[in-house]
Amino acid sequence: MISGIAMTFVILPCCGAVGMAAVLRDWRLAAAAFCGALGLMFVAPVLPAIVRLIGLPIVAGATMGAATATVGLWFRPSVDIWSRMIWALVATAAVCFSLLAPFLIGS
Repeated sequence: MISGIAMTFVILPCCGAVGMAAVLRDWRLAAAAFCGALGLMFVAPVLPAIVRLIGLPIVAGATMGAATATVGLWFRPSVDIWSRMIWALVATAAVCFSLLAPFLIGS
């Protein structure tokens, strides 16, 4: 069931989001990481094709993980590492699957 599409558009972003959420411990650092990852998303069209194929899904997941960590750490600053990683994983997986659902239903 896991194909190249699922690996590229679900697994890699989830890995990026969980890795980002594991590192971030403060909402200000999470907001800075979100802005930096979002900036890398805007630079993506000028990157080589192989970097876009592998690196862009990871950066997209890191962007979603940092956004989730920013909101989560804003409301609960004393949250543990596993909670941050679960928040980021659930939010990223929900976004990725919702974007892929029309393609999976159609095929």
